[in-house]
Amino acid sequence: MSTPPLFGSWLKRLRAHHDLTQEGLAELVYCSVQTIRFFESGKRRPSIEMAERLADVLHVAGDQREHFIRTARGIAEPSPLPAAAPASAPPAAPLPQLPAPPTALIGRQAERAVLRQLLGETHRLVTIVGPGGVGKTRLALQVAHEMAERFAQGALFVPLAAVTHAADIPVAVAQALGVTPPGAGDPAEQLLALLAGRSLLLLLDNIEQLLGPDQGDETTALLAQALEYTETVSLLVTSRERLHVQGEHVFELTGLATPAPNMASDLLESDAVLLFLERARQVAGHVALTPANRPAIVQICALLDGVPLGIELAAAWARALTVEEIAAELASGIDFLTAQGRHAMGRHGSLRAVFDHSWTLLTAHERTVLARLALFRGGFDRAAAQAVAGAGLLMLATFIDKSLVQKASDGVAESGSSPRYDIHEMLRQYLAEKLPEVCDETAQRQQYAQYYVTWVEELAPRLYEPDAQTWLRRLEVDEGNLRAVLAWSLSEGHAPALGLQLAGALGRFWYLTGRWKEGRAWLQQAHGKPFGDESQRARALVALGELYYLLGEQKPARVCLEEGVERWRALGDAASIAWALFQLGNLLLMDSENEKAQASFLESVATYRALDNEWGVATVLNQLGAAAITQGDYRQAVEWLNESLPLSRSLQRPGGIATSLNLLGRALLGEGETARALAHFEEALSLLTQRQSKAGVAWSLINLGLAYIQADQPVEAGGYFRRALAIYQELGSISGLIAALEGLAAVRMADGATERAVMLLAGAGRLRKETGHALTRYEEEMSQRTRAQSEAALDAAAWAEAWRRGSQSPLDALLEQAQ
Repeated sequence: MSTPPLFGSWLKRLRAHHDLTQEGLAELVYCSVQTIRFFESGKRRPSIEMAERLADVLHVAGDQREHFIRTARGIAEPSPLPAAAPASAPPAAPLPQLPAPPTALIGRQAERAVLRQLLGETHRLVTIVGPGGVGKTRLALQVAHEMAERFAQGALFVPLAAVTHAADIPVAVAQALGVTPPGAGDPAEQLLALLAGRSLLLLLDNIEQLLGPDQGDETTALLAQALEYTETVSLLVTSRERLHVQGEHVFELTGLATPAPNMASDLLESDAVLLFLERARQVAGHVALTPANRPAIVQICALLDGVPLGIELAAAWARALTVEEIAAELASGIDFLTAQGRHAMGRHGSLRAVFDHSWTLLTAHERTVLARLALFRGGFDRAAAQAVAGAGLLMLATFIDKSLVQKASDGVAESGSSPRYDIHEMLRQYLAEKLPEVCDETAQRQQYAQYYVTWVEELAPRLYEPDAQTWLRRLEVDEGNLRAVLAWSLSEGHAPALGLQLAGALGRFWYLTGRWKEGRAWLQQAHGKPFGDESQRARALVALGELYYLLGEQKPARVCLEEGVERWRALGDAASIAWALFQLGNLLLMDSENEKAQASFLESVATYRALDNEWGVATVLNQLGAAAITQGDYRQAVEWLNESLPLSRSLQRPGGIATSLNLLGRALLGEGETARALAHFEEALSLLTQRQSKAGVAWSLINLGLAYIQADQPVEAGGYFRRALAIYQELGSISGLIAALEGLAAVRMADGATERAVMLLAGAGRLRKETGHALTRYEEEMSQRTRAQSEAALDAAAWAEAWRRGSQSPLDALLEQAQ
């Protein structure tokens, strides 16, 4: 009787874990290399004494030792590792639930045990490496479910198949967490902000497309920094190639154990056979293991090398073919592919055989439609499938029945949303190769691009409406497709005019979702193409200028916005002129060109009034109020804002209402009406908390802190400033951090911590000078009061020393002083 394949797999994993060759292990346990090979292949079972020596050499301890020895003797399988106490970590919001596997995992007990052991030890980066379709994702999800309780916040699944740039990894993590990406900072800073304070197992799935020569270094550096600067986050990664990151433990995953052709023991001990039978019964309940079909089932599992995806696709044909016919078709396909040379025998060999088999049994029309579906990245809905590929509901159902298309979650938490569909990534790549064989590929890609350009153009105006979040989520679901269209259309010789049109239409999306750098990169690329009509170029210019402004790149922002205004003037589009003037006014205000800013705002609001656009009027009135506050003209600010607030209320725009309230409160504060200002700030905070607007909440907290400083209640003020400081740290907003530091300087002065107050004031002043962020009149007066009070409280030498230290302190040191 042979050893169950399970023990051989377990032995190989443990040997690999200790970096031992078969020769090395044989030497340590005093046996021949051939004996070790027999143990691992299942041809021989070790004696009790040999099993004990193996356990000693491989350091199998505790409860696992007994299970190891019993399994070696064919008595029992290993059981899960004992649960450990969850790691301690600061409180954090609970993570979204891991995806629930649609079916039970068959086999992989040894692999699961080794992975749990690795993750339960000191290994914080484990990469499951193997060819496509071998089951890396399914195994990783199972292990994540089993290991979740060992981390305070559990485990988080982050799919990366649709991500094409390393810089977008933090965006994918944020989407998995269900939060907004933290500002527009460096990707590493964004990722660290998302992971800070969490104890979790982060499962990064399908990362291989981010490891190419063009961005592999950026990807691995990002993960290395995440490991270096977090102590309670572990990474479980699935990939077709190793990461080559320091501290990485590579776990190579191969196919399920397959029975030898002359295997005499029960075939139901083979995981590959069990998987085939289980999946075949799902489509044809009559399938059973019989003496007659035993050889064919053994042949199927062997031909597919035990690769789970291959086995599942083969089993799907059980509804139409006998087991013997499936084996014959697979044998024919593999023989043909083997004859194609080295490429056919590579990592996709067995899967390619299955895909070729599936392809040959499709009708010509089905082939054309399925190949067209390969254009989609990250899934598609029925409308897109019909418009781009001509795949109606019945055709999609046919593909689902054939295990070629799978139904996925719709990705939008809205009742009545259209369901989404997807194709396994390996199959999608195979089908993409077939596309030129069945149609004009360039024309088909043009149709694909045109569909999404038209779709985004229809959604773009809705991003200015009260329910913009609904439409943002719709766009986020199809980001993989939008990026694919941009990448193809803006490539040399394709469809640059479509790329320019799409990039311009997505400007508001990138702004609202905080994807400022990504949007800037696409718009820069699109702007550099000499194509597109004048209106599309004007829109893209204004969108690019807005993103430059948000990223603090004032000079290119001004060039784009001024040119954008002139282009829209030449076109005579009043609404677009008004919007471009509004954005230019924001930039001028930031540059302290107050008179020019006011002129730009006044022309913009006049245009909106002529268009009877109340939202535009309210929006620009708010900025006119902000400009007046900056100059200390509080009476004029109150006049503007007393008009904008009722307009926003009548339009039921919570964001606009909160903006008006915050600004009106600041104007009232400047006029000394502290109690009325506090009421406005508190209402704004409530509205923005309900909308989960972190930046808005932080702004309201700053304003409340200022009001309590004016009310001579420094303890309360300090609480609000510190809460704002924490949010601005998360967002990476330097202007917000400066405002919080200046407020806390006033609090420290009131507390009697004069030297610390001077340091905070000096540091904030230096940051303002470096970044060009101007003070409002109110902030300037508060800063001057704090400085005058501190100069009166300290002798000149002590004050100068504190100012010097604050001026030279890095931001991190200033933030520590602020606590």
